[in-house]
Amino acid sequence: MAYGAANEAIFAVVEQDAAICELTYDAFTNLLAEYPELAARLLQLTMAKVRELTAQNQFLVIDGVEERLWAYLSHLASQRGGRFTLPMKMKDLAAYLGTTPETLSRKFRHLQEEGKITRQNRVVTIS
Repeated sequence: MAYGAANEAIFAVVEQDAAICELTYDAFTNLLAEYPELAARLLQLTMAKVRELTAQNQFLVIDGVEERLWAYLSHLASQRGGRFTLPMKMKDLAAYLGTTPETLSRKFRHLQEEGKITRQNRVVTIS
């Protein structure tokens, strides 16, 4: 366990000759000390991931799938404007929002019927 987190899911699948580089805790710590810009960039990436997970958790506590979807779309619209491309495939969005692709598709259709959105594949316009 390094940096307070055990990683039990270490595996690799290779389809051709490959080499694996293992970096020990001490070597990694020394690398960060020698290259502080690397440490700063890793911290930035970690904080971006924390922000994304926090946002996802905020969506997941919303009870109804349609309300959850609408909150997610509204969030994207506030960041990207009223017309945007969904940043992931529908099956991935369904998993992200804690539902099935079929339910997500029905909820998109319902939002379109209500006139709240228009959708052409992954391009969504908030009305």
